[in-house]
Amino acid sequence: MSGIQVSTLIMTGLLGIGLFFFIRAGSKDRTEHRRYHVTGIPMDSLGSQLQRYTQTHGFTLSHQDEQGRALFVGTAQPSAFLAVFLSVLALIGISCGVIVIRTLFPSLGGIPWLLLAAAPWAGTLYRQRMQRQESLSLWLAETDQGSRLEVQGQRDELDRLERFLGSFLGSFLELENLG
Repeated sequence: MSGIQVSTLIMTGLLGIGLFFFIRAGSKDRTEHRRYHVTGIPMDSLGSQLQRYTQTHGFTLSHQDEQGRALFVGTAQPSAFLAVFLSVLALIGISCGVIVIRTLFPSLGGIPWLLLAAAPWAGTLYRQRMQRQESLSLWLAETDQGSRLEVQGQRDELDRLERFLGSFLGSFLELENLG
């Protein structure tokens, strides 16, 4: 085997490893903590909007402690688009790998193309890992300048909550820097 063939195999292997970890990262847990400062809106009105959000997004109250922190739970739904996208990405990556293998080892014939059967595994893995219990922790407190809202949950869910609150509160909602 020549030096060119060895380096081609090494690069293809590294690209395959990168593809594997990219696909795996699609279902990684991304829990975040955010704090908002709300001015000019009564705390009761903000609380009713938060209650409406949790009900419309399939969350149910699981626990509430003495400090007023409420824990809501719901089931995360995987994105069909992302499942298909990851499967197509795996199909393209495996196809490229098969082309390299066929170029370097023509004696294998069409056997390497059987590796394409593994491509749907990427979407299946994503869907299995994303169908999990999701929690959303909310804490609403009154301050001298208005209200403070602390939330903890999945990044995507917090982004949806922020868009929802932004449509209701507009310029009265300000994200505090936590670090």
